[in-house]
Amino acid sequence: MKTVIAARKRLFSFRTQKLSWLRRYVSLPQEAKSRCCLRFFILMKTELNKTQAKEKIDKFFQNSSFSPKQLKKIKRLAMKFNIKLGNYRKLFCKKCLRPLAGKLSITKSHKTIECKHCSFRNKIRIN
Repeated sequence: MKTVIAARKRLFSFRTQKLSWLRRYVSLPQEAKSRCCLRFFILMKTELNKTQAKEKIDKFFQNSSFSPKQLKKIKRLAMKFNIKLGNYRKLFCKKCLRPLAGKLSITKSHKTIECKHCSFRNKIRIN
């Protein structure tokens, strides 16, 4: 067991929690290693290209109801492929990521909508 610890020290001279699964994997017996590898390959994500990501985003916003968790994933996907959300940005609160509803006030240059969930004021420029 001491040799495994020494090998870990050489491989990972710094301490991070990101590699903790790998440290546990090094100390496992061979039978368990094969099961871990299978789980790892099953959990791998499928790759999308930019057009597929754009289609996924458009399909998501066709739904009228969405949760903040789902919206956060869609925003991350848009950022990954540098896709601008455009008019979709006006549909949700910038702070709590819930569908935007609440008090509305309009000035010459901006439309301000106060979120009913978090009371954040979302400013949208009027063209």
